[in-house]
Amino acid sequence: MPNYTSLAATNTVIRNTTANRCFGKAGLAIHGGNSENVQTVAAVDYSIAGVMYQLAITAEIDLSALSCITETGAADTLTAQAKNTDRAYLLVLNAAGTVKIIQGTAVATAGTCTVPGCPDGYAPLGVIKVANGNSATFTLGTTGLDAAGVTDTYYDVSLAPASV
Repeated sequence: MPNYTSLAATNTVIRNTTANRCFGKAGLAIHGGNSENVQTVAAVDYSIAGVMYQLAITAEIDLSALSCITETGAADTLTAQAKNTDRAYLLVLNAAGTVKIIQGTAVATAGTCTVPGCPDGYAPLGVIKVANGNSATFTLGTTGLDAAGVTDTYYDVSLAPASV
């Protein structure tokens, strides 16, 4: 006899995973004038709980003004990234179009970064992978993404990938 409680929980996970996603490339990139920030160069459609929304082209996303959350959606504090480490930062959207940050765990330089999961009620927009080869710490939203020793890579995503 099937375990209906387990089946219902699995169904919820599948539904939330497929109903919260982006459906296009936002063209996430470093902002031209304020290198501590990013921009999108295309509008992107996304869904939350299966309801469609659209994020307009965003000339500048001020990373220092964004809230940081955990994989469960709880409030979190953005921490400085140590020198000689790599870290993935997942940018997510809610139904109101508000962008938030989920920070991954820092790994040794040239390591594979695990991308944090996306909480219910949010759709993944993109991942910023920062390799901090600088002699100082890196703080997302404060340190320039073009600072000496900092290498950043941008990924437009539909679902949060396991790693980058």
